[in-house]
Amino acid sequence: SVADPDAVRSAFATLDAQFGRLDILVNNAGISANRPTLEVTDEEWRRGMSINLDGVFWCAREAGRRMQAQGHGCIVNMASMYGVVAAPNRIAYTTSKAAAVMMTKSLAVEWAGFGIRVNAVAPGYIRTALLEELASAGKVDLTALTRRTPQGRLGTAEEIADAVLYLCEPRSAFITGHVLGVDGGWTAYGYV
Repeated sequence: SVADPDAVRSAFATLDAQFGRLDILVNNAGISANRPTLEVTDEEWRRGMSINLDGVFWCAREAGRRMQAQGHGCIVNMASMYGVVAAPNRIAYTTSKAAAVMMTKSLAVEWAGFGIRVNAVAPGYIRTALLEELASAGKVDLTALTRRTPQGRLGTAEEIADAVLYLCEPRSAFITGHVLGVDGGWTAYGYV
């Protein structure tokens, strides 16, 4: 689990033994925690921070060590549109994703001289098993979310994968410290 620094170190040691190098890291682990702030338990807060933030740090640090030694690498952190704009009833999620955005920018500046690029993708509502689970639990309304998104639809996992791939390609070699919103216009639309 990315929430366990020893497990992260062990996973990277296994990677070293099997492949001997690391060119790309995509930090994609994350959990949601939709509930009113006054109802969030200490355990829920800690779990959100541990997976959504600590895990990003531990994996980036291990990748950064290897990438620095080889003189290049690319890290893409999975943020969220809710790391850029606020939303109610998601305090652990929004806080951890906003911190991951700042971690992305800080690492990009610090590690640029090592040939390491660090960027983030900030998805909007993407039709995934997690979103379907939240909808089934009555925590989100898919019709309302679709209506609120300027493009009038939810995103796809393939669209997020394409954004990550673009940030890892040589044609994006001068992009670092960037947070790429892939949200159908959600964060740009401040009217209603």
